[in-house]
Amino acid sequence: MLGYSLPFAYIHAVNLAQKGSLLNKRIGYLAAVLSFNEDHELALLLINTIQRDLNSTNVLEVCMALSACTHFVTADIVPLMLPTVEEKLKHSKALVRKKAVLALGSFLKKSPSLWNHLKPVMKFALADKDPRVMEAVLTVYYPLVKNDPTQFKELVPTLIYLVEQTLDSRLPTSYEYHSTSAPWLLIRLLGILGFLGKDDKSASQQMYSVLEKVMLMSAVNHSVACAVVYESVRTIATIVPSQDLLNLAMKSVANFVRSKNSNHRYLGIKTLTLIVEQVKLSYTMDHQTVLFECLDHCDESLRRMTLQLLYKIANPHNLNVICQKMNECLSSTSDPYLRTDIATKICAIIKQHSPTKEWLINAISYLLLKNSEDVPVTAVDFLYDLLSDGDERLKAFAVKEYTKLLEKTDLPDKLLKLSAWVVGEYFSLLTDHSAFDVTTLLLKKLHSTLAVDVQLCIIDAYAKVLLMQGANAHKYTVQLTTMPNGSFGIIDKEIEHLQRLVKCCSEKQLSAIEKRPQMCEMDFTLSFLDKYVADALQQGASTYRQQSPVPVSLPAVYERLYSFATSSQGGSQKSDSLPSQKSGSSLRSRSCLGATVKVTPVWGKEGLLPGSSVVHSVTAASDLEEEIQQGKMLFVGENEHQKLASELFAGWTTTVQGSRKQQLTENSIQAAVGLHLPSNSSVESRLNQASVSDDQTSRDSPFWAME
Repeated sequence: MLGYSLPFAYIHAVNLAQKGSLLNKRIGYLAAVLSFNEDHELALLLINTIQRDLNSTNVLEVCMALSACTHFVTADIVPLMLPTVEEKLKHSKALVRKKAVLALGSFLKKSPSLWNHLKPVMKFALADKDPRVMEAVLTVYYPLVKNDPTQFKELVPTLIYLVEQTLDSRLPTSYEYHSTSAPWLLIRLLGILGFLGKDDKSASQQMYSVLEKVMLMSAVNHSVACAVVYESVRTIATIVPSQDLLNLAMKSVANFVRSKNSNHRYLGIKTLTLIVEQVKLSYTMDHQTVLFECLDHCDESLRRMTLQLLYKIANPHNLNVICQKMNECLSSTSDPYLRTDIATKICAIIKQHSPTKEWLINAISYLLLKNSEDVPVTAVDFLYDLLSDGDERLKAFAVKEYTKLLEKTDLPDKLLKLSAWVVGEYFSLLTDHSAFDVTTLLLKKLHSTLAVDVQLCIIDAYAKVLLMQGANAHKYTVQLTTMPNGSFGIIDKEIEHLQRLVKCCSEKQLSAIEKRPQMCEMDFTLSFLDKYVADALQQGASTYRQQSPVPVSLPAVYERLYSFATSSQGGSQKSDSLPSQKSGSSLRSRSCLGATVKVTPVWGKEGLLPGSSVVHSVTAASDLEEEIQQGKMLFVGENEHQKLASELFAGWTTTVQGSRKQQLTENSIQAAVGLHLPSNSSVESRLNQASVSDDQTSRDSPFWAME
């Protein structure tokens, strides 16, 4: 009770309900409801008390017992209590009949199979002359109709009749509230009609006349009348509406939106959000000035609802303006949940409505620059996938933009990792910066205060740019000595490996790296080791037996670092031991780059595969030796050098896939840095630009570049 466990007092509550006077019985039932539930052992002691009180001649005792039924009667006891409760539907007092209906509703929740038995009983109760009983029946029907409206289609004429009776003031005057007849009953009836008319044109057409009557008779002069109108508009938006009903709904929405009352304005924006998918965008444009005023309103709930409406009405024509206003709200609020919600919505509409991929890259990069902590990880992953699957023109655009970003200071970690990855992967497409300039930029970004995954990303990008220089990589040996020590041992180890690689590899081997194929396939079966396996088995080595895998914890950065180009294979190459993975988004394989030795595998987990011979392995080994002598393999020489190279620079091959039909945007090729949103443009002029049929508005004046 009140958050405290009082087991010693539970039995006293039961005793009060059993033996006390009317007042004590009420206190006993109330204490029992607050103290324990139907599964408690003392709940069984109350069942006999409830049965005795149900047969009492005192109306109050009967009502208390019916209320207790909803709390302490379990599904196993329902058949025992059901006949007694059903009899109370014929009681002379409306209060008892109402309590009986609510008790039967609780029985239905615990035993849904009772519906076939209670269906005629509920229909009979719905026709009760007392509105309290009728409203209780609607309370029981509401969740049932919401879950499965198809079983209740025959209720449509009855519910429409009840709405008409309510509108005609056929109910007692005691049910009127501020000149509105039974507003809560109307709201419940309209809600059920909305469920029954959804995606059902025949049922919806039966509702048109009564809904029109509700819209015309409900004057917006009090909050309860506004609630009825809101529920009517909500029902119109849910069913299959007619154009006349939509026009009436929009008139009501206009009255709400233009109201000086914040609550009414909130209702107007909410109803506009509900029906925005049913009406034309021009309806919402009629209230453009009011909508943007609501974005600057002091009421936070009103601002949130307005943002939700802007998110709903976003399209390629007004994308710039909506992103601009949402970004202003993102910068002005300090609520972390609201900031995350706004950033997620901005990324969603950018991905859905961006005119070009270049526009999309610049827009999300701007969000990462200004509000990195609020941008969802899925948006960053989307950029990785977009660039991996893009054509060379898109990649060239991206590497140019992100190289400019590297020249700025204090980049967020997400944007710094993305920039380093793009520069490392697509440096060969960069025309206005030399390798020395890019490596210098990367080294300036590398310092011990960065997170370990960011440092590894920068080192990885540096290594990729370095290896693209081929024989000229030796010129960067002095530059490597200036690399700072990392704050973790893995950073120092990676730097040491990189220095040793450049030092130990010959010019011929580095040239082979430079001339590596743009598209390669990985031999995940390691069939080029067949000769070694055959020789070892002939010398008495034991057959390999697979053991249970040992979990290895690696930094999350390896999801971006050691990448093998499975995306370049188009999913055609798969292995049982290594799942297909996307470049730039999953754990990278540490296998050697180079031309694949295409040899039929002959060895499996149990040894030599059936139908295979060692002759294939010998042939494979000779082919391998020949390719090594020709310089086709990446790393040759000592085993230490080969292992080092395989660990550090595995899977850097990129693949060009797909084609782009859209042209580069002229003014969107600007660095998303140091830009601010306009403050002197009028609201109406912005929206007029957004409503132009030509989408050059969103192309030529991206929201991150407006001055």
